[in-house]
Amino acid sequence: LESGRQLGPFSLTGIRAGDPSDRLGHDQRRSQRGLRLIAAWLDVRDLDAFSGEDLLRSRMVEHFLWFVGTQRWGRSTRGRDRRRAARSNRDAFDPAAWRTRISHPAFDQATRQDLFWAGRILSGFDAATIRRAVDACFLEPGTATRLVKHLARRARIAARWGLAKSAPLVRFSVEGFVEADRLAAKNAVRFCFVDRWRQMGFASGRSLYDVIVFNDRGRRISSQRWSNVRGRICGRINLADSRYSIVSIARQGGPGGHVRVHVIQSVRGLRIVGIQR
Repeated sequence: LESGRQLGPFSLTGIRAGDPSDRLGHDQRRSQRGLRLIAAWLDVRDLDAFSGEDLLRSRMVEHFLWFVGTQRWGRSTRGRDRRRAARSNRDAFDPAAWRTRISHPAFDQATRQDLFWAGRILSGFDAATIRRAVDACFLEPGTATRLVKHLARRARIAARWGLAKSAPLVRFSVEGFVEADRLAAKNAVRFCFVDRWRQMGFASGRSLYDVIVFNDRGRRISSQRWSNVRGRICGRINLADSRYSIVSIARQGGPGGHVRVHVIQSVRGLRIVGIQR
């Protein structure tokens, strides 16, 4: 902690007195409830109030975690210890069955949306990203290689479990009005999103997406079915003359559910103002 004033450990419940920005109970924060999946990835089972520190910097209180729970995975071993470590590394990792040794109020209240949020974060932790973090620890080359391999495998398992909690569609964008032609409606725009499930290689074959547009009064404007074999999907949708539109996307097969993307038209152009899962 290079700068700032240390305020002491982070409370697992309630709020910190004297922090004007701290208005939501700590066990109700998505960053704390979703941490359950990240802790499972690292197999940190002893998280408590003393696993971090609150720091006052630039009139804002920031929370820092400094747990390390992976030291046994990559360490050098001999004889019986090496065989025991090899068996441990082959054990199946099940995020659903993972539990802490110390009760954690936020983990106990984690919702599907919280776990999806964490799964989306972990889906970006590939071997190259993890390698950069491990290299900063100055481990022996063999130890570092084993640790990266183990963490990358667990990250992929945890990401799959978290992403399955909701329709794994992310990175929505409205890319402006499409020039009108015989195939495009007057108010057609280019709408894109990323299927993270497919991008991670969890799906094969062709995926189908039902795309329905509603106006601000809830009336259906258009309905289409898109198909794609790639991770990023784009198509044309008609927003009609509605100032406020809701685009509903449902993925067929695999993780179910749908996502509603709220789009507003103003003098400043098209903007996405909300995503509802």
